[in-house]
Amino acid sequence: MSWIQTFTGRKFHPANPQPEQICIEDIAHALGLSCRFGGHCTEFMSVADHCVMMSHNVSDELAFTALMHDSAEAYLTDVPRPIKALLHDFMEFEDKVLEVIANKYKFVYPIPEEVKKADLMSLATERRDIMAPIVEEWGSLVGVEPFRDRICPNPPRFAEAAFLVRFKELCPDGVWL
Repeated sequence: MSWIQTFTGRKFHPANPQPEQICIEDIAHALGLSCRFGGHCTEFMSVADHCVMMSHNVSDELAFTALMHDSAEAYLTDVPRPIKALLHDFMEFEDKVLEVIANKYKFVYPIPEEVKKADLMSLATERRDIMAPIVEEWGSLVGVEPFRDRICPNPPRFAEAAFLVRFKELCPDGVWL
C-alpha cells in the first residue's frame, strides 16, 4: 500500500502529496495525538501544543508559519531530531510534504530563521519543563534560553482543539478548506 488513510478518511500518498489530500482537521488530530520526544518525557505533550506555543512566541507576521512548521509530521510522524538527522530520505519526504502544505495554506516556506530560533527555544523550554533531569547538556541547546512561561500540556483532544482555534485565528482568508 503506497498511501495512508487519514483521520477524516482521505488517502494520503507520502511519496506524491497533493493539496487535495491535505486537511487541517487531519493535521490537528494527528498532531494532538503525537507525543514530543518519541514519548520520552515526564508527561504527555503533543506536537500540537508545541506548535501553538511557538505561534505565540514569534512575530505576528510569522505566527501562522510557526503554528504550521511541524504540520508534515501529521502525515509522516514526529521523529526525534537526533534520529531524523540520520534519515536523509525521510527529511526529503518531510520537506516535500511541508512544501505542499505551505502552498495550500499560504504560510512561509522554507521555514524562516525566526521560527527556527523559536523552535530551539521551545525545545529548551520543553527540556526544562517536561523532561527528566539533564544527564548531560544537549549540544543543540548550548546558549539557547527557554521561554519564561512554564508549559502546562493539554490532553490530546484539547491540544487538537487549541490547534484548530489558533489556526482559525491566524489562517489567511480563503484558505481554510
